[in-house]
Amino acid sequence: MIHRIILLLTAIFTLMTASAMPYYDKSPKADKSARQQERKALKQMRQDMETVKDKVKQGKELDKMEALVRKHLSDSANHDNLDLRLLLTEVLKKAYEIGNEKAYLREKLDTTCLMLTGRRLFLACESLDSLDMQPNSKGVSAPSYRKKNADYLMPYRKNLLSGALFFYEKAQWEDAWQNAKAYLGCRKQPLFSVHTLDSQQDAYAAYLAFMTAYNQKNLSRMEEVSEEAMTYGDSTGTTSRSKVGQMVLQLLSEVSLKDLNASKYIGYIKRGFENDPHSNYFFPRVIDYYVAQNQLDEALKYAVEAMESDSTNTLFLLARHSVLMSMKRYDDALRYGLQLLGMDDSVPEPNYNCGVIYYQKALKALKQRGKTLRQRTMEAQELFRQCLPYMERFRKLSPKDKVLWKPVLYDVYLNLNMGQEFAEIEKL
Repeated sequence: MIHRIILLLTAIFTLMTASAMPYYDKSPKADKSARQQERKALKQMRQDMETVKDKVKQGKELDKMEALVRKHLSDSANHDNLDLRLLLTEVLKKAYEIGNEKAYLREKLDTTCLMLTGRRLFLACESLDSLDMQPNSKGVSAPSYRKKNADYLMPYRKNLLSGALFFYEKAQWEDAWQNAKAYLGCRKQPLFSVHTLDSQQDAYAAYLAFMTAYNQKNLSRMEEVSEEAMTYGDSTGTTSRSKVGQMVLQLLSEVSLKDLNASKYIGYIKRGFENDPHSNYFFPRVIDYYVAQNQLDEALKYAVEAMESDSTNTLFLLARHSVLMSMKRYDDALRYGLQLLGMDDSVPEPNYNCGVIYYQKALKALKQRGKTLRQRTMEAQELFRQCLPYMERFRKLSPKDKVLWKPVLYDVYLNLNMGQEFAEIEKL
């Protein structure tokens, strides 16, 4: 009985295992069926290729013919089929020629379609060349179609750049990017090694690609072309120090900040500052960044460096004054604040800071030990008098900041026995 149960369980387990395993038909019949399918597919492809060739001669249904060829190329078995790659270039050449003829005759034309066809033509010829240049059995690379296709494409290369501008003006950013990259990419393609490419428009193409990537807020793309974009319009050889170069760094920093990429952000604004310490964009942001990070020594270093290039620059003086205030180095802050106000007393911040420094010194004088009350009072009153003009000017410049100037002026008026002014401010 036990023996029968064991046999029954073994049979059930065998059936379950067999049903769970995938079924592979390795019979001669299956092999024959697969070969038949392959022959059928190959026959269909050849028939389609003949159809495509006829349509190319007629110049008809070329969009459908391109789709048909690409359908066969999408099959992994045909990906490296040289004849299919060649046929695709012939379809695109014909379509492009027809489009250009319409443009020349000023006939009705889909300009977007023409620009896209031109780009696909370049890419198809480059793909063909990559396959055609593969070494033969002897290790020799002798591409058959390179010179013919390069000669054909050379007059049209500038159209890729025209297409990039066309798409840029229509805010079609992805197509603008692809066209500009296709134009620049020709330089790296072995297909064009038989020609010397005109490089006069390369910097412009890179700049156009950069601005396209900026509109996409795509930092990696911006960085890809940024160095070359900086050379656009630069006749001095200073690249990133040119106006365009500084603008490129500014936009890179802007998108880096938006992407919350702090390391890249500070890298770009520091580079911009080093190129032009007088920049009203880069210098304040370098200072603000390090102050926000509480790296006050680093912020002061850049403020000092900036002042070494121009000791009378009010922006640099203000930055140094503000950083010293944050570092609580009040005597130094007062010195640079007074220097700044001597050149321009209409800046609110140093007026307030200098007033507060004198005010705090006055309060401290009132609490000094080792001096008589009269001595402490006289010293404090002198400091209150020094505080007064700066705080009153701050009040005029920033009347809405009452919470800052009212308590200081209240104490100053009180300690200087300025009854009329004290009565006025007490009512506020």
